[in-house]
Amino acid sequence: MIVKNEYIDICIGEKKYHLINKILPKYLKMIAKRQINQRGDSMDLSFALHYCFFKFDKELENDEPDITDFDACISVGYDGKGIEEITNNGTIVKYNYSDDDGVSIMENFERYDSFQNFIGKKITAIGFNSISILKEFVPQNPEGAKMCAILDTSNYNIVINEGERVLIVRKDIISSDAKMITNYPDIIKAPVHLRPYGLKEIESQNLFKNINPDGKTITDKQFANAYLQSIGLGYSENKISEEISIEKTIEGAELNISPFQSKPFKLPEFLIYPGENIYPSNKLYPLTQRYSYLFFNYKIYQYQEILDMESGHAISADTVETEYEYSMVIPIVEHGGWVYPKIKYESEEK
Repeated sequence: MIVKNEYIDICIGEKKYHLINKILPKYLKMIAKRQINQRGDSMDLSFALHYCFFKFDKELENDEPDITDFDACISVGYDGKGIEEITNNGTIVKYNYSDDDGVSIMENFERYDSFQNFIGKKITAIGFNSISILKEFVPQNPEGAKMCAILDTSNYNIVINEGERVLIVRKDIISSDAKMITNYPDIIKAPVHLRPYGLKEIESQNLFKNINPDGKTITDKQFANAYLQSIGLGYSENKISEEISIEKTIEGAELNISPFQSKPFKLPEFLIYPGENIYPSNKLYPLTQRYSYLFFNYKIYQYQEILDMESGHAISADTVETEYEYSMVIPIVEHGGWVYPKIKYESEEK
């Protein structure tokens, strides 16, 4: 699986800079982890980069910085959503961050209408993350506080002047070299685990249809995500002949699956030989064969929650299994008769 930053456009007033950022290991690990985490927590359903951080005057001293290394933050907007374009093997996502909805100061989280505290100061670095938290809470969530991507702008004299609007446009391409197959092509048009916002094209599963207490309502927060359920084997890339239960672990930016021995299977009779009296050789018409294709099988789960209308806080949340599923297919590679399945996450630098 490849994550590629196509570009970062920095637009300040009439000035525009067209650059490319560096994807950090934390982001790749986060995408991998989302496939095995089925906890009823909406934070697990999105790896979208909602927040854009700015550092002024001083250069970054850490190759993998966190929130404490930055001075200010803006977001993708009031609705908190980027723009997705679905492809056959992944997703193209575009984020527009601006100061239209205000600027947060990282020191105390105070919000201002603009970058008024940083007028005339040089932007030395820009960072991107899926969350934004107070610096005092970083020790409780050090991994979450780390940046997912950074852009070093210290060699550019990028300065915000009085009255200038700030707009950052980010475009990412998230793709896989595996083939996707599904019985629900009208719903699952691309691998859901490669979509930052999950699957949005399914109806609510009505998890809380019998719960409607006074003063409370079911929110429209109904995300759906894909979790890796099992491994399949087949001699055709369009059909699973055998399914295997698996154990999954995350190591760095790799999702490792328990290895298994690839055993020969008996071919169906109609594939063995053309007639009872015609059997040229084992090489031409073998009685057994090893599987040729490996299937990573995903199941779609939907997350729902109930909000208290007065406070806006969730009072109940859970996930529910849906009927939707799909598989990612690759050729099998054996090592001494054993198969070691893994999904590796990499960033592609231009």
